[in-house]
Amino acid sequence: AHAVVAEEVAAGRLDAQAHLSLLTQLHSLNAQIGVCERLLASPVPPTITRHTSRVLLSWLACVPLGLESLGLALPAVALATLGTSYVMVGIDQIGLELEQPFQLLPMNSLAAALTRDVCDELCVH
Repeated sequence: AHAVVAEEVAAGRLDAQAHLSLLTQLHSLNAQIGVCERLLASPVPPTITRHTSRVLLSWLACVPLGLESLGLALPAVALATLGTSYVMVGIDQIGLELEQPFQLLPMNSLAAALTRDVCDELCVH
């Protein structure tokens, strides 16, 4: 990217103010890329994921026992257990997806769009 900016300056298509602005923005973009690379390189240990899943399953196995001790009818216990399980497993799945955001985010298309925008801006000036 620095080479493209330098080429535009050498060709006289970019003034000093725009050159300085572009270099500042490129530096900021490079810093943000470094942050993303550090996030990507520091995964969540698999033991944490396994442990939370096991604790959740143990808790969900105890839910029917607790509901039955309240004197609820068997269909009510079953419905309450299913509803609680659905919600809790969904929250667990959302947590797993938040731990690994780069598997979900469309980073390649975002990078391509940003590259096109930068090229368009350089061609305009």
